[in-house]
Amino acid sequence: MKKRYLLITLLLIATNSAFAWDATGHIIVAQIAYNNLTPTAKADVNYLIGNTNFASNFPQFTPYVYSAPWPDYLKYSINPPAGKTMEIFNFLKTETEHWHYDNQAYVIGNYQPQPLTPNNSVWAINYLVSDLKRLIKSKNYSQAAYALVFMTHIVGDLHQPLHNSDMYDSFFPNGDLGGNYYTIQTIYGNSELHSLWDESLGRFNDWPNYSPDAGYRPPLANVQATAQQFQNLCGSVTDQNPADWHHESYLLVVDYVYPFNNPLAPLVNGTVSSQYIMQNRQIAAAQMCLAGKRLASVLNSLFKNPI
Repeated sequence: MKKRYLLITLLLIATNSAFAWDATGHIIVAQIAYNNLTPTAKADVNYLIGNTNFASNFPQFTPYVYSAPWPDYLKYSINPPAGKTMEIFNFLKTETEHWHYDNQAYVIGNYQPQPLTPNNSVWAINYLVSDLKRLIKSKNYSQAAYALVFMTHIVGDLHQPLHNSDMYDSFFPNGDLGGNYYTIQTIYGNSELHSLWDESLGRFNDWPNYSPDAGYRPPLANVQATAQQFQNLCGSVTDQNPADWHHESYLLVVDYVYPFNNPLAPLVNGTVSSQYIMQNRQIAAAQMCLAGKRLASVLNSLFKNPI
């Protein structure tokens, strides 16, 4: 319990600068969620991100929808000074490094999968729901802001199919690490299957100054228009169990991501076809819809009263 409190406390110290969907995907998920919040929840979310030290420490990740990539920014881009600050950032990376995925084994053949990581994305969401309740009740709003940002990000991660699997076959007897080792050829050159999905199969590559990096800040008009389009791809949601969300994402891996059940999928080192791109851009967009609406459902349950 002390370690959990320490984690949030240390987050508040992180005042210096330093991927899941890339930044654009996470921001679109957050925008869909924001569109589906109650007025009270929307006001509370605005307050936490805009009126606590998260805003003063990380203004480039405000308002709320732009906060969604921050955990990846923390994980990959921070270059803190030496001494105690370096120790703090190293602690944060260690504590949260497994929160971004739940790599269930997908075994093709007779291979022994690696043990599952206990503190995975499903665990993290359940923990963050509990922690947000505690922090809101105690009026610890600065700490709640960081918990909210992590919640927003991890719900998005859990709906990226390749954050939910580790494929084992003759090419990858020790696992492909969610497609990170599964090399492919795209129109942009060499890549990995995981990166292709992180970047929504190239859907946003023509956006102004596009970058997959966590610090990319896409134009708000593009974000809002895309979120409005995507949120029509799924209906209303009621299931707030992240274990169910994980299972759905895993089944997408089995049915669509790899060539074992999808003849459109690329082989290892193979070229990604335009048919695969179009098929799975639609799946990725529908997953963002589900992520955003499910996140909104959770946040509406948490923020029932003004803070």
